[in-house]
Amino acid sequence: MEKKGVSPVLSSIMIVAILAIVIGYALKWGMPIMQKNIALSKLKEGELIFTKIHDKIEGVVKVGGSEEIVLQVDGRMIVDPKNDSITLRLVSEGTIYGTGFTCFTENCEEEGTLGEDDFAIYGVETHAFGNRFLHIYILKMRNLTSKEGKKYRVDLLSVIGNEVSDERKLFGNKGDKIVIMNLGVEESGNVTKEKVGIMIS
Repeated sequence: MEKKGVSPVLSSIMIVAILAIVIGYALKWGMPIMQKNIALSKLKEGELIFTKIHDKIEGVVKVGGSEEIVLQVDGRMIVDPKNDSITLRLVSEGTIYGTGFTCFTENCEEEGTLGEDDFAIYGVETHAFGNRFLHIYILKMRNLTSKEGKKYRVDLLSVIGNEVSDERKLFGNKGDKIVIMNLGVEESGNVTKEKVGIMIS
């Protein structure tokens, strides 16, 4: 009696078909997780670069001089001296924040207390649209009031060549160099302004 088995060609075809099905399901299940991890990595990079900008502004206010940083995240930065703010816009497939505003400091009120609060409102605003999210990292300068009632603030200015402007917006993209410089102090009545220039090249 002859024993019959599965031919090597037929068994190879069955193994390839089973592998294709398994790989297809793995990709279908795993791709969204990989895309989400890429999106979360992008957001962490955005938060890190924005924290560095915040810290460099604080450094030039305290010590003077200038600091440089390269925008290493795929986003759009806007320096708006008229509103004393810097924003960084990132679009991603996922988010690590809730929708609405997430504050990175203890107090995100329009006014703060000198010696207790940060010199800026600092956080991220998240908007959902479809299956994507728009993240706007915000660094907005504010008044800090001392116990004696005197106000202090960081005053952002755009620097374009030799021109300093308190109205002209600056725009930056990935790879641009951002220079943050101390431009001195201005006393105006009850308000002391630490002038900080921002240049993007």
